[in-house]
Amino acid sequence: MNPFTNEELLDLIQKATAGDKPSLETVMLSVQDLVFNLSLRMLGTFPDAEDASQDILLKVMTHLSSFKGESAFSTWVFRIAVNHLKDYKKHMFAQFPLSFEFYGDDIQNARTGDVPDLTQNVEQAILAEELKLSCTNVMLQCLDTESRCIFILGTMFHVDSRIAGDILGITPEAYRQRLSRVRKKMADFLGEYCGEYGKGNCRCADRVNYAIQSHRINPAQLYFQPAAPAQVILDVKEAMEEIDDLSQEFSFCRTYQSPENLKQFIKEFLNGASFSVVGNSQETAGSVYSGRESAKQEGESMDTQLILRYLKSLSENNNREWYHAHKAAYKEANAQFEALVQELILQIGKFDRNILPGEAKELTFKLVRDTRFSHDKSPYHPAFRAHIGPGGKLPVPVGYYLMIKPRGQSFLGGGLFAASFKDATSMVRDHIAANGGEWERILHDPGFQKEFSVQGTALKNVPAGYDKEHPQAEYLKFKSWYLEYPVSDDMVADGERFLAEAVRLFRIMKPFNDFLNQALKDFQMPAR
Repeated sequence: MNPFTNEELLDLIQKATAGDKPSLETVMLSVQDLVFNLSLRMLGTFPDAEDASQDILLKVMTHLSSFKGESAFSTWVFRIAVNHLKDYKKHMFAQFPLSFEFYGDDIQNARTGDVPDLTQNVEQAILAEELKLSCTNVMLQCLDTESRCIFILGTMFHVDSRIAGDILGITPEAYRQRLSRVRKKMADFLGEYCGEYGKGNCRCADRVNYAIQSHRINPAQLYFQPAAPAQVILDVKEAMEEIDDLSQEFSFCRTYQSPENLKQFIKEFLNGASFSVVGNSQETAGSVYSGRESAKQEGESMDTQLILRYLKSLSENNNREWYHAHKAAYKEANAQFEALVQELILQIGKFDRNILPGEAKELTFKLVRDTRFSHDKSPYHPAFRAHIGPGGKLPVPVGYYLMIKPRGQSFLGGGLFAASFKDATSMVRDHIAANGGEWERILHDPGFQKEFSVQGTALKNVPAGYDKEHPQAEYLKFKSWYLEYPVSDDMVADGERFLAEAVRLFRIMKPFNDFLNQALKDFQMPAR
C-alpha cells in the first residue's frame, strides 16, 4: 500500500526532476510493486514480468518531468504500464498463445499417470501450491489481450469504470459490460475444470510431475512460493462499483512484492549516466544510449538492411579508395549496428547481471584487417562484430558474440573462442574434470541441445594428467569451447525478429558461459 499522499508524491517528483536521487528512488519504489503485478498477470511468468517491468519503470523515470499532478501518480503510471503491455510481444505466450479449449483438453486428456517422479526431493505440497498459483495465472493468457487487461483492472486492482474506461479508451458502460462477461467466462471455466477453486476433477497434487515434464514448473526454480505477499492498490478517489457476486471466485489473484532484481535495476539507473535525463526527459530521453536505456524509441526499429547493404558493397569493393569515398555510408551502417548492440546490452543485462551498462562502441571491432601474415591482402573485414561480456570485448571473461556478415555468414556465439591462452585452457579442463555432472546437465538441457553443439579446437588424445576414461574425456581434449549459431540474411534483415532471436539464444547459452567464467575466475589476460 502506498504510504504517501498524492501531494507528498508530487513534492518528491519535483525534487527528483531537480536532480535529487533519494527522492527519485522513493518515487519509483512506491510504484514498482504495482508495475510488477500488472506485468505478471498480463504476461504470465515471473521472468517476462520482470523484463517488462524494467522497460516500464525506465519509461516512467525518463518521462517523470511530464507528470503534472492532474491525476493520481499511480494512475498515471498505470496508464503507461497498460499501454506498454497491450502491445508487448516479447513474452513467451506471445509466441505460444493459449486458449480455453486447449487448456480444457489438456486437463481432461493429459496422461499424468505415465510420468515418473521428477520432484527432485522437493515436497509435493510445495510443488502443488506452486502449480496452483502458476496455473491460475497462466489461465489468464487464454483471454485476448484487452479482455485480460479488463479482468486484471477490475478484479485485482479494483479500478472504477470511469478511470478504467479512460485508460482503455472505452466508455465506462462498455467496460462494466465487458468486465462482467469476462469474469463469468473465467468463473465458468474454473467451475467446470478446476478442483481447487471449482467442481472439476483437476487436482494440482496429481499433476505435479506432468507439470514439471511440460516445463510449467521447475523444482529448482520456484517463483510463486517464495514470493512475498504485498498489498497493491491504485490511489483512486472512488471505489470500484459492484459488478457481480463473483469476487470470491478469484481469490487466487494475489499480489506480490517485486523481485529484488527490480530494486537493483532502479539503483543501477540512479548510479548510471542515464539519471541526467530525468530532469529534461521530454527533450533527451529518446536519445539516451548509455546505462540501460533502450536504443529504440516509439516503435522505431534498427535498420539492419542498411547494414547488410553496406557490407555487401564493401565485400565487392574491398579497397581503401572505395572505403574512404563511402565513409558516410560506413558511418550510417555503423550507427545502426551500434544501436543494435546497445539494445542487446539492455536486453542481456536483464537476465545476466554480469553485463554492465556501457557504450556499444566500446564493444565493437574495427573493420581494418591485419594483413601482414595473410595471403589475403584485402584491407577490410566486411563484417560488423561485437563481444558483449563482463570484461567488455575482452575474450575473457567470456560473453555473447555477434557477427553480421552478408551471404549467410552471420552468426551468434558465446564461450571461449581463443585457444592460445594455455592457462585458460587448463583452468577449463580442470573445471570440467571436477564438475563433469554440471557440465553434462548444461549440455544435455533440451533447450540447449536443440540450438547448440559445443565446438572448439581439440587434441587427438586426452592430455596428460587427465583420466582417459573420464565421462567428459572428449571435452577434455578441447583447447577452446564455444558456440556458434548461424543466422541467415533474411533473419538479419528483419531487425526486430533478429533482435528477439538473439536475446532468446543468448539467454539459453548463459549457463554455458557461467560455467566457463566460473572456471576462468582467476585468469589474468596476458600483458600486451
